[in-house]
Amino acid sequence: MKKTSKLLAITLVAASFLGYSLPALADQTTPDSSSTNGQTQTTPAADNNQNKIANAKERLQNEIIHLQQVKEIQPYMQQIKQLQDQEKELRSQIQTQRQSVHNKIKADREAKNYDALLAALNDMVPMMDDISSAKQAAQTCKTDWEQLKSDRTSKNQTALTNDVQKIQTDISSRISIYQKILADLTKINQDLDTPASASSTPSPAPGSTSSTTSS
Repeated sequence: MKKTSKLLAITLVAASFLGYSLPALADQTTPDSSSTNGQTQTTPAADNNQNKIANAKERLQNEIIHLQQVKEIQPYMQQIKQLQDQEKELRSQIQTQRQSVHNKIKADREAKNYDALLAALNDMVPMMDDISSAKQAAQTCKTDWEQLKSDRTSKNQTALTNDVQKIQTDISSRISIYQKILADLTKINQDLDTPASASSTPSPAPGSTSSTTSS
């Protein structure tokens, strides 16, 4: 009887142990409800997490590419900024000279200063070619800026350096043209300062003066 009681106690302890162990074992050995035919399928939550990780990875890679682009072209962009500042200053000087020319032409017309007007008009003729060149240079620069934007969007790292070098050349060319236009306007302003000569003063119309006769 004593031996039987001891065996019963051991059996109860074992049963109790199995009661705790079997559910845990079942959790480990029972096939996933989402797995069929030996193939593992992820749950919607797992898919969502994978998508977030993939998106985060893509953002990091894009940022790396962006920083590489910035680092590569930064020296050129600094030079371009300096050239743009120089170009802006030239444009301001040109605008000032143009306004001066406008005012002087109006004054010389009122004064009938034909010598000054003719000299100014003759110097305006070659300036038209410089203005045409400036417009062409502006269009070329615009095209190259658009190409730079396109290559950055497509992450064409190889083309970016070439793009910014072309833009730098474009702006340098425009500066040279603006300098010529500024020189043209300076000369025209000087022409318009030419004093009227006696020959340019309108002479009285014939018969406009009355002659006196002695009686």
